[in-house]
Amino acid sequence: MYDNEDIEGISAEPSIDHYIVTFIQSKPGDDKGTFARVVHVDAPDHVTAIQYAQRIDMSARAEVMTDWLPPDDIAEKLLGPNPTLDDLRKLHTKFIDENMFKAFMMEDYKAIQVTKESDIEELNEETINLVINNANNIGDEAEEFLRKEGNDTT
Repeated sequence: MYDNEDIEGISAEPSIDHYIVTFIQSKPGDDKGTFARVVHVDAPDHVTAIQYAQRIDMSARAEVMTDWLPPDDIAEKLLGPNPTLDDLRKLHTKFIDENMFKAFMMEDYKAIQVTKESDIEELNEETINLVINNANNIGDEAEEFLRKEGNDTT
């Protein structure tokens, strides 16, 4: 049936590449501000890289949460001078009751970007080209918007 006894196919073992996963999130208390966290992972594909990076991010959040005590100046405002262990327990309970820990752990990403490390330069160039192209079209888009709104001043 086949001319050749050797059949070529895909490898059963996935190859591993180095990926860069970037998570964009809102700054706490600032809907317009954002910050990015970058995670480097080795994975067989983009989707798995995101999954690995999310696990790492969740672990990092858990580490931050273990240091839940506020800085001294804020703690003094919340607890007064020389807080007792009972005062700290009450503060901890308040944080739990107000879902502060849950909100911190469950905060969603505004965007996720993943790329192979070997493709980062190409991705950067493409991003720059897209931004330049969009910037070049702003005038035309504004003119079209005004025309549709009936406020064309040209």
